[in-house]
Amino acid sequence: MGEKITLVNNRKKKGLQLVSKVVLIVAIPMLLIVALGCLIGASEIRNVGENIIKDELATASYAFTRQMDLLAEGDYRYENGVLYKGDLNITENYHLLDEFNENTTVELTIILGDNRCATTMEDADGNNMKDQPISEGIYSLLQQGESVYNANLKIGNREYMTYYVPMRDSSGKIYGSMFTGYSKNKMSAMTRNAVIKLIAALCAIAAISMVLILVMVRTIGKVLGQTVNHMEVVAEGGLNVKVHEKLMTRGDELGAVARSMQNLVTSLTDIIKNIITTASELDGFSSEFQSSFDNIRNSIDNVNQAVNEIANGATQQAGDVQHANTAVIEMGSAIDATSENVSKLSESAQKMTDYNRSANSNLEELLEISKRTNSAVDEVQHQTDETNQSALEIQEATNLIADIANQTNLLSLNASIEAARAGEQGKGFAVVATEIRTLADQSRGSAEKIADAVNLLIGNSNRSVATMGTMMEIIEEQNEKLEDTLNMFHELNDEIKIVKMAVENISGQVDGLGKLKANVLDVLEGLSAISEQYAASTEETSASMIELNEVVDKCTTETQGLIVLSGELKDNTTKFTLDSIKETVAEKIHIPELGEEETEDVQLKPQDSAGKEE
Repeated sequence: MGEKITLVNNRKKKGLQLVSKVVLIVAIPMLLIVALGCLIGASEIRNVGENIIKDELATASYAFTRQMDLLAEGDYRYENGVLYKGDLNITENYHLLDEFNENTTVELTIILGDNRCATTMEDADGNNMKDQPISEGIYSLLQQGESVYNANLKIGNREYMTYYVPMRDSSGKIYGSMFTGYSKNKMSAMTRNAVIKLIAALCAIAAISMVLILVMVRTIGKVLGQTVNHMEVVAEGGLNVKVHEKLMTRGDELGAVARSMQNLVTSLTDIIKNIITTASELDGFSSEFQSSFDNIRNSIDNVNQAVNEIANGATQQAGDVQHANTAVIEMGSAIDATSENVSKLSESAQKMTDYNRSANSNLEELLEISKRTNSAVDEVQHQTDETNQSALEIQEATNLIADIANQTNLLSLNASIEAARAGEQGKGFAVVATEIRTLADQSRGSAEKIADAVNLLIGNSNRSVATMGTMMEIIEEQNEKLEDTLNMFHELNDEIKIVKMAVENISGQVDGLGKLKANVLDVLEGLSAISEQYAASTEETSASMIELNEVVDKCTTETQGLIVLSGELKDNTTKFTLDSIKETVAEKIHIPELGEEETEDVQLKPQDSAGKEE
């Protein structure tokens, strides 16, 4: 009883914790949303307020301009500290600006050039800010014809939201501007009040939402608490659980949870009934399994004996086939070696044929070159003979030149003698005779040099003719040797062809032996494979039978365990309390009838605490 009270208290605490967590989960985002809404709302209120003030300042500037245009026509002018619009003296009618300021709370200033000529603004001491200049930056923008808006402009010691509109004269020239301004402090106060109202509204909405959420969460927590109570009862073995009808008829998720709970109890009840029935039937099947496994074990022993005999025969056959296969493989290796040698011999014969063909071609080319050399030597000999003949003719001409030079020298000598006899009249003729003698001496010297060169040329030519004769004899002998060598290579080529044909015949025979070897190897490999398959199959069959025997032993052991498990299953199912289960238990596993007090709470106790844990 004390344990049940503690369990209920723990469930209540868990329910309270769940409600608190849900409330926190909802409250924290709600507070964040309120805070974010306040920040966004404050920013938007500030932006909207500034836009409204900007529009209001623009409208005020336009309205005052229209009002002054209705009062007086013409442009503004400032003379001697007095401001005029057309004929209207604005300085004397200053109340127009004050009344407009009081009605709209908008500060007005009429600016000509960069000077404030009339204004409703006052400085920190309460003095009117007339005749004070505006900033140079704003003035330069106004001169460009642009309206200038500033959301935070400090004038004097105060901050304003300002709007400047340029004024043009009748010619379109900018000569001044109209200023409208709104106090920044007033704008901040308005924004602050609006933000405070927004925060109050959001807080009120959040508080109402939290109250509603709290009510809903407490309702959900209450339903979940009831569901947890039912689950605890089921966990303790009680299946007489009935969910409240009102809760099951709900159309929301809570109703779905309640209906699922009731369906779970019903399904669990059916499962317990089926387990009890199955456990009873399992008792009958276990003894049949035991007898069948004994018969299977006897059959396995007989099959193992037959498989062992087949395995021995297949192993012996595989060994014989392996020996034959080894012998054929050795024979095939010899045939392969012979085939390889024949291939090498065939390749050598082919190379010899190629070399012989190449040598034959080279000899033919060499013979042809020798013939061309013989022809060239003949031609050189003929040219040498002609050169020798020409040298002889040059020698004769040289001899003739030498004779002429001697005669000329003799004539010059005679002329010199006759010039000496003539005396003074013969001096000029003597000079001529001297020159002629000198020319004759030079001619004789040149003729002698030519004669020496011709003699040397004739000697060389004679030696060349002799050498050419010797070379002709050598070339003729070389040609005879080349022809003999060429004939020998022709005969060698015929012999190589005969050897090649013999090698081809041997190669064909070796190829036939190789094919026969391959066929024999295929047959032996097929026999070996069949034998190995038989041996492997018998080994696999034997192993399978051993494994099957182990499986049967294991199944027998498991069947014993199954019988024990069936008894434990019966004991465990008696934990659940329900009238229909009690009747099933009584019918299937023959539990004695219970008294009336036990019927009200059918609590079939387990045998001991260990069985309960299992």
